Amino acid sequence: MRQSIGHLTIGLALFLASFANQGQAANQVKGTEGGTVWKAMTATAPAVAIDQNGTRYVAWQKAGSNQILVATSPANSNTWTLLGTSEGGAGVVGGTTWTAGTSASPALAFDSQTNQIWLAYKGQSTPTDRIWFSTWNGTSWTAQQAVSCSNGTPKTGTAPALGGGDAMTLAWKGASDSDIWNTSWDGSGWGPQSTVNGSHPSWTAGTSTTPAWISPYFLGDPYVLFWKGTSTDIWMSENNAGGWELQTKVTCSTEPTWTYETSFAPAVVYDNQPDQGAYVVFWTSSTSASILYSYEAENSCGWSQPATVPGAATNAAPAVVFPLSGDYFVAWKKTNNTIWYYSFDTLKP
Repeated sequence: MRQSIGHLTIGLALFLASFANQGQAANQVKGTEGGTVWKAMTATAPAVAIDQNGTRYVAWQKAGSNQILVATSPANSNTWTLLGTSEGGAGVVGGTTWTAGTSASPALAFDSQTNQIWLAYKGQSTPTDRIWFSTWNGTSWTAQQAVSCSNGTPKTGTAPALGGGDAMTLAWKGASDSDIWNTSWDGSGWGPQSTVNGSHPSWTAGTSTTPAWISPYFLGDPYVLFWKGTSTDIWMSENNAGGWELQTKVTCSTEPTWTYETSFAPAVVYDNQPDQGAYVVFWTSSTSASILYSYEAENSCGWSQPATVPGAATNAAPAVVFPLSGDYFVAWKKTNNTIWYYSFDTLKP
């Protein structure tokens, strides 16, 4: 599980090093549109992505509405602009004849093969258990499409998870069970859907909420999923060429006071420190509103002592992305439904 990260090439490493640690306090996602100040407001968790230029994207379900909005901010800037316009207004995902709608958190990811931002979401019109997606082509959103796999139609009752990078992947909790399902984009359509499972011993990943991909994915690396189990534990598995490896729990048996538990979906990214393990997992504490994180470590249990994201407090899942920003970019909703974010480049302890 702890492996070298081959995708951090010299060129990418130099690119990442070109960004200074922002070392900033938490900032709010807000801006001005047409002379009017707007603030990102949501009752569910936001979603984040970063493109090849370091531009940051935040998507959210508008509080009190089924609309999905997206805003962008240049690298190393705290200036936010609503992305595009549609029949629903500035920043609303849609077109001239359609508007995206959801009753859950949206999912966002960057496709490095086409340099496009992808959006996926659970539908809000009958039937409400379908998953929809659209892509931003630089000027507008493509017409929304229902996800249809080669062996059936995915159904979910919660927000889906979208993985980006060198391959676009989708995962979701089944609509009528706790199984985690997944599929991938083959360039022209979605491949077969299947559950995340293994044998010897036999197991199937189960959750009560949204799973989380390691994103961006790089060719040659395994597909990696983290998820909250049917209780509050956090689990993970890697899918190499031979299939999904045995699920393992994020825990530290030698340090029983270190807790890795949440009531919401976790968020996961690669670790930017070559002398540490490959992954960093973020989660909302099950006993407080704090956002915690831990990285794979060369210690007796395999994970570092949980640390707190400075100034972060939420009653929903966190959102995080790395590496094209140069820093870990973490976003969350406060209890008053405003969206805030924090960037940092050094993990603790």
